[in-house]
Amino acid sequence: MLNKVIIPVVFIGTTLFFSLSGYAQPVAAEDKIFPGADENTVSQAHYFTWINNTSGGAKEKQTMINLDFFQWLLDEYGMKIDIYAFDADTIDGPTYTTLKSEKFLRNFPNGFEPVCQKTNPMGIRLGVWLGPDGFGDTAQEEQERIDLLVSLCKDYNFRLFKMDSLTPLRPEKQDSFIRAMKACRKYAPDLIVLNHRIDFGKVAPYVTTTLWNGDETYIDVHMTNGQTATHHRAGELARGLVPGLIRLVEDHGVCLSSCLDFWEDDIVTQAFSRCLLLAPELYGNPWFLRDDEYPRLARLFNLHRRHRDILIKGMALPEEQYGKNSVSRGDDKTRLITLSNLTWNPVRYEVCLDESIGLKKGREVIVIQFHPFEKILGRYAYGEKVSLEVFPFRASLILASTSTPKEISLLGCNYEVVRDVPGKDVIIKLLGYPGSREKISLLAEDNAFNHATLDGKDVSGLIKGRTVEISFPGKALKQPWHRKLGDLQQCPVPKDAESLYEATCYAADNNALEVRSLYRSGPTEIPQVKKAREAFFTQSVFIERGVWDKFLFDGDINTAFNINPRLRDFKGGALRVVSAGPFGSIG
Repeated sequence: MLNKVIIPVVFIGTTLFFSLSGYAQPVAAEDKIFPGADENTVSQAHYFTWINNTSGGAKEKQTMINLDFFQWLLDEYGMKIDIYAFDADTIDGPTYTTLKSEKFLRNFPNGFEPVCQKTNPMGIRLGVWLGPDGFGDTAQEEQERIDLLVSLCKDYNFRLFKMDSLTPLRPEKQDSFIRAMKACRKYAPDLIVLNHRIDFGKVAPYVTTTLWNGDETYIDVHMTNGQTATHHRAGELARGLVPGLIRLVEDHGVCLSSCLDFWEDDIVTQAFSRCLLLAPELYGNPWFLRDDEYPRLARLFNLHRRHRDILIKGMALPEEQYGKNSVSRGDDKTRLITLSNLTWNPVRYEVCLDESIGLKKGREVIVIQFHPFEKILGRYAYGEKVSLEVFPFRASLILASTSTPKEISLLGCNYEVVRDVPGKDVIIKLLGYPGSREKISLLAEDNAFNHATLDGKDVSGLIKGRTVEISFPGKALKQPWHRKLGDLQQCPVPKDAESLYEATCYAADNNALEVRSLYRSGPTEIPQVKKAREAFFTQSVFIERGVWDKFLFDGDINTAFNINPRLRDFKGGALRVVSAGPFGSIG
């Protein structure tokens, strides 16, 4: 039996197997400008390489390793991404360049062809970071820039251009940009152009999205908490909603590189609450997650993809009843509702199963919770209320439908769908408090399975409509899992407080946030994850920054550890040795 404690809900997991039997500016209608997408375009699952690559840009070898990771997620869990976008310095940065430049050919000696050969069978299209100008000062230079952009769409089927602040777009080159966009969209009518802090002037109608508030979401670097909280992503959860719930905006997605705890809530908020054009959207290093977290990542992506056609329509729910930033999305038969709690205590909401959340009247409503764990909350009469508890500094996602959902579900206990991929055994992890006993039954399409096992024991009665009793090992909790542990007591300031503070600072971990993420998640048993991690940490640009204390004593004279960001380009690093004597610390 797999005995796993889920923190902080304190559930123990056991695994169940089923074998299969079978905002751009408004444009006048007469202009007929289509900026690659509109408010009704379904969300595109998107990954971009910022932080995974910085100065020096992406490289072919590392890109292929990263794509092996996404291929593994697709093969094992059915998780798909639509767009893989190269970030800064792949083509442009720090100057405007071409696919014939020495830098590009050094990083991609075979051009983009090998990458396309790998992404095309996966259903992935490419994107790239670009400056908005680059049209030069002559007619020939202008045409060369237009030809470059057109080639990306015509020859490589690019789906996305991310225009960032390399330089401003010169007013006299706005018409050049328009000509480029018109030419590109002859080959890629759905080309998405992101505006990251650029004044496009009259070009704006040809651009698809703007960056919401100009914010980046690199946790504890650009996105920090505005209040004390139990984890580092509370500030991201508190961002709120785009005015009017418009979708042609980019929120910069979910950073999976630093401060990883509760990344799932971040994805739920980004993908199901805001549900912008690019969603779910990831960047950084998703290979830093723990091995047991990838099924959850895939599950959230798959849930979004299965429902993305109806997720384009949303309504904000009344704050006085549902708390801040709560949203209901879907059609008149099925709604996906996102709730959140940014307080230190659990909060209970009463969800009305009627037109107030967008449901058209039906005979009954089935309600399923998808996050932070999965559970069938029950079947209710239309118009009834269902009570739902949301944990402190967490998000919650539920589905309410007057039609029977196609999702495989279990009655009787909390669970997590680990894998539900056509052609493979379905795996479900059962969750319960230590020492608890439950009776479970299966909710799935008839004749979907021919065999079921629980911890290796045959429980095929489940697929025939029978109930199975299960028990979770461990000692039963005598108090609620979430409780106050005690009060802090004021104490006198020690005489050596300054020395204690100094010693604390000196002992603190000053590694890069990515290194801390690696330590947090621990070793991996997945080859594709291991290779992607190694590719990141062996980049010369990472090593040269000297942001890992292991470089102090690795026996390599060419590496160094340097914690002073002002000395980022300082060669050789620095080592400080402190000894404590009778007169305090000596540096």
